[in-house]
Amino acid sequence: AAPAAQAVAPPDSTVFINEIHYDNVGTDTGELIEVANPTGADLSAWSIVLYNGSGGAPYSTRALSGTGELVVLTYPSNGIQNGSPDGIALVNGTTVEQFLSYEGAFAAVGGPANGVTSTDIGVAEAGTEPVGQSLQLTGTGDSYGDFTWTGPVPATAGTANTGQTFQAGGDQVLTVANPGPVTHQAGTAADYTVSATDPDDVVTAATVDADAPAGVTATVTGVGTNTATVTFSVSPDAADGTTTTPVTFSTADGSVTTEFTLTVTTIDECGQVPTHEIADVQGSGATSPLLGQDVIVEGVVTADYQSSGEFGGFFIQDLTPDDDPLTSDGIRVFNNTTPVAIGDVVRVAGMPAEFASADRITGSETQFGSRATITDCLIDATPPAPLPVALPFAETVDGVDGQERYEGVLIELVNDDLVATDLYTLGRFGEIALTTGEPLFNPSSSDRDRADLNADRILLDDGFSGQNLTTLPYTVGGDGMTLPRIGDTVAASETVSGVLTYSFGDFRIVPVIPGTPVDFERTNPRTDAPDPVGGDLQVASFNVLNYFVDFGGFARGADDAAELARQEAKLVAAIVALDADIVGLIEIANDDGDAIDTLVAALNAAQPGTDDDYVAVDPPAMNTPTSLGGTYGTDAIRQAIIYRPAVVVPTGPPPSDPELLNPPDPAFPDEPLFDRPPAVQEFVPVGGGTEITVIVNHFKSKGSSNEQCGMPDPLGGNCDDLRERQSAGLIDLVDRLGADNVLLLGDFNAYEEEAPITILEAAGYDSAAAALADLDRYSYSFDGELGTLDYIFTSPALTPLVTGVDIWHINAPEARALDYNDFNQPQLYAPDPFESSDHDPVLIGLNLVPDVTAPAAPMVTAMAGWHAATFTVTPGDDGGAAVTAYEVTLRDGNTVVETRTVSADGDLSVTFGGLRTGTTYTASVVATNAVGASAAGTVTATPFVPADTSALMIADRACPAGGSITWTIVNTLGIPVSFDWMAQMARSTGTGVVEAGASTEVTTEFRGSGRNAFRVLVDRIVQDRTQSALARFCTPAKAPE
Repeated sequence: AAPAAQAVAPPDSTVFINEIHYDNVGTDTGELIEVANPTGADLSAWSIVLYNGSGGAPYSTRALSGTGELVVLTYPSNGIQNGSPDGIALVNGTTVEQFLSYEGAFAAVGGPANGVTSTDIGVAEAGTEPVGQSLQLTGTGDSYGDFTWTGPVPATAGTANTGQTFQAGGDQVLTVANPGPVTHQAGTAADYTVSATDPDDVVTAATVDADAPAGVTATVTGVGTNTATVTFSVSPDAADGTTTTPVTFSTADGSVTTEFTLTVTTIDECGQVPTHEIADVQGSGATSPLLGQDVIVEGVVTADYQSSGEFGGFFIQDLTPDDDPLTSDGIRVFNNTTPVAIGDVVRVAGMPAEFASADRITGSETQFGSRATITDCLIDATPPAPLPVALPFAETVDGVDGQERYEGVLIELVNDDLVATDLYTLGRFGEIALTTGEPLFNPSSSDRDRADLNADRILLDDGFSGQNLTTLPYTVGGDGMTLPRIGDTVAASETVSGVLTYSFGDFRIVPVIPGTPVDFERTNPRTDAPDPVGGDLQVASFNVLNYFVDFGGFARGADDAAELARQEAKLVAAIVALDADIVGLIEIANDDGDAIDTLVAALNAAQPGTDDDYVAVDPPAMNTPTSLGGTYGTDAIRQAIIYRPAVVVPTGPPPSDPELLNPPDPAFPDEPLFDRPPAVQEFVPVGGGTEITVIVNHFKSKGSSNEQCGMPDPLGGNCDDLRERQSAGLIDLVDRLGADNVLLLGDFNAYEEEAPITILEAAGYDSAAAALADLDRYSYSFDGELGTLDYIFTSPALTPLVTGVDIWHINAPEARALDYNDFNQPQLYAPDPFESSDHDPVLIGLNLVPDVTAPAAPMVTAMAGWHAATFTVTPGDDGGAAVTAYEVTLRDGNTVVETRTVSADGDLSVTFGGLRTGTTYTASVVATNAVGASAAGTVTATPFVPADTSALMIADRACPAGGSITWTIVNTLGIPVSFDWMAQMARSTGTGVVEAGASTEVTTEFRGSGRNAFRVLVDRIVQDRTQSALARFCTPAKAPE
């Protein structure tokens, strides 16, 4: 291709482009090009050719004429293009005299300037200037090189520019005053004058170079004086249309030609006639179908937010809406410089645009920007009544949200079950998200999909642009102090209405009067403590949201000592009220121990007694110190375990093998699996009981992103793949520890239906909170959706020992404005548990020590005998503590005959003798353990005389020489027998009992001087034959008789 020709703008040219206007705020008005001809050359062969800088082609050619000093060409709206860049060629015949451009240079393609590179004049109109300005040459002389471009400045079409003097040999030249272009109201009469003045000479001629339009007469006056005038008189009969009439004024030094442009039309008193309805601008899609096009719409102002500190701009709504329910009849005008008021009817001229604010969600608001022209029609109208609308909106179809059809429209929510579902920006921006029936839950924790959730949500905005304003419009009972909780309801007496708009990722309702209060009712009340969970041991998991005692650098959390004191006061209040014996803490500073030591000291100072004091488990060193001095993982935060030594004791130090606690990531062997390794400790109850292994976890965040995280999961979000591997690694850790009774607790950064959780459940671990009701099963709120990220899982062996569970909702449903940060409204802070963190604590109860009670009543059986009875005890339930003894009491009626204590370790049968036959006796037996005595077990027995007494005998016995002799009484009866005995030579007597089928011995003195007699008497009514049958005799050195 041939190189472009050199730029053309010769400095000695005496015919040159002198003034340009191509762009202004709103619809371009009064566009013009003025050509200077100080030497009075004949311009009949000259022309102006406009070039488009996008492609370089010409798009308009206008001829010049006359010999006037200044020739003005006017153009309709957008007749001259708006640059970046565009150009103007001044052509004499076929010779390009000048090729100038604005907003950059380019090479012409086609037309007389083909191949010529333009000369950028160096000034431009940005499109923000008011109507009536232009770009101009300034200076003194008669050729192009004598002048310099300037502007935008007020236009001077038809006269020398501000700061410009044409001089040729010292003469001053004509100055022209031209009112055109003029728009005239059809059917009316008016005069318009065009004049020329030469201060040092008379005007010798004033000629109208073409016939005046029909119904218009031109009258010349003042010729021969310094000022000549041409008056165009327009009659009521003038025809509609636009005409341009050249006028030439002459002096002895030369002449100047100007053009008077007249448009006769029916002028709407409100300005230009609307070109579209608002619904046309909005369209039925997500964006306007008229983007970038000049349109004019009319509407009534429904809401005005132009005042300082308010939302910004105003909203208009069509007084004659269309019949299409999918198109909105309202729109926002982001203009704060043209004052309006509610009820004003205005026309807005400009280009519709989509305003996409910085947010997490793709979306935009159709609006007119600040460059739009607003014309007050000077008519007051009553704005339309708010359109009744019920949540949920229609779901998104083909990328168009159901809310779009109401964008910019004044609406009123008619639902009677509106509840708060998002309070995150309530304090900062005065916003609260509403839904219907019950708060929204994350799709991973509910049966509702994302489209359903988005349709059932709207943000209520206070209409102010400021942050952390002292007055909050959305409170419980309208007291301005008590902020609602997620789940609290809009009071039945309240009306929620305003303009629906979109910004910062949310469709929102903005009240017509900013700051209009809406009262809430407390339907999700606070509790001062978690619900009781029972058991002899309580264990909690609590993410404390970046508890650091250092400031700046890599530290997180509180910004200074004052904020730390506020943060610590809230955390201490929460943990003390939680009243757990073991607490797994998440997001403790991974420093050299200062943070956990400081928190434990503050907790113990607040405890009611020393038995409630805590001790922190000392973690092993896993790595070289981080910038904060931490050696348990490489992150700025870690997990910690605190416990009450009055309740549990560690069985030993925690495991310390880095390969065990933080093995390589299977997918990235050069990287550890955890940057926050699990904290592990085994405990046993004081006094004994079931040992448990506590493992505190903090899985990779959903807000993280690195190579280990992999691609975001459609359900689980960022880092779901890594969290799945961390779940598998946690299961492997438990297996390698060989632990049976295991608690896996902490912040797992995964909702209930996501894979990291289902992997643990498939391995046999049970989420204790699964026992809670659906609406109570949440620990975190994100983007106005509740869900569970915090868990306590129990191993199969430990699950039966769980006595209860609670998620204490002190943080997830609360407004962030209540936390420790000092930018919040000062009147809201309180040193209480609420909004002490962003996660709710989870609490479970366990029965690790068997329950001990008094024993159950023992069973007792009886064997009635001959003047005797044997009672045998069968032990019952010992109540969890060993029985030490049994007390057996024999009664004859209400009279206690005898009481005996029987050791639980010995023979549990006892025989009472000396009883009357035919009398019924009652035996009661009481068991005793460390707790106390049981109820009595009872039985009765009635001694009797057996039919055959011969089975009771005295066994044969060799007679000793002297000293003593032992007699053996043998009972082959099947019952016990009570007897009396008598040793005649020894003159001794006694009693005895012989058990059924057993024998007993009696030792007496043996005298060698005669026959020793030993008799056993059972019945006192003794006959000789009976007595002799129960007698034995023994003489020294003789056999027994």
